[in-house]
Amino acid sequence: ENPPAPPPPPPPSPSPPPPPLDDPVSPPPIPPPPADSDSDGIPNEADPDSDGDDVPDAEEGTGDTDSDGIPDATDPDSDGDNIPDATEGTADTDGDNVPDAKDPDSDGDGTPDAEEGTGDADSDGIPDAKESNTKDTDSDGLSDAEDTDSDSDNIPDAAEGTGDTDGDNIPDYLDPDSDGDGIMDAEEGTVDTDGDNVPDAKDPDSDGD
Repeated sequence: ENPPAPPPPPPPSPSPPPPPLDDPVSPPPIPPPPADSDSDGIPNEADPDSDGDDVPDAEEGTGDTDSDGIPDATDPDSDGDNIPDATEGTADTDGDNVPDAKDPDSDGDGTPDAEEGTGDADSDGIPDAKESNTKDTDSDGLSDAEDTDSDSDNIPDAAEGTGDTDGDNIPDYLDPDSDGDGIMDAEEGTVDTDGDNVPDAKDPDSDGD
């Protein structure tokens, strides 16, 4: 009788599992580009006029005049009156120590700038929002909003404009001495004595000496 067959060999031990792969490392997130409110290619943090409204950030500050969640320095319409800060500027038409760009009633006549807008009812070149319909700067019986020469210097408001040549916070069209040289605009007039393309009334050195 044949001997019994030997038992089959045991199955081979399973191969050990491969070592775990290291967790893949995700690439670092790409940071968003720096804010550039006026899209001039200069990040706000390096831009002295972040919103491009011609009013320096240092002057506008970090406040939020119209409470829209945008700081004035990056808000092209700081007072929310739908008139750009670049149009309103830093003059203080009504003398309330609030620059027009932050003043919802720039001329202090009780009618909000948002209502008066950029129209020019008397066609003198000065927006209604900057011409008071209750103030009469030159006491000639006509409100500034009706008066085409609000400071009675014989130079039309349209020629003088809303700039502030001497930096006294009085716009030229309301300032009887626009260049602050002590000679009244009515005397200097619109001639250009020194030929520098600046009328004498706005030129503190009219004769170029």
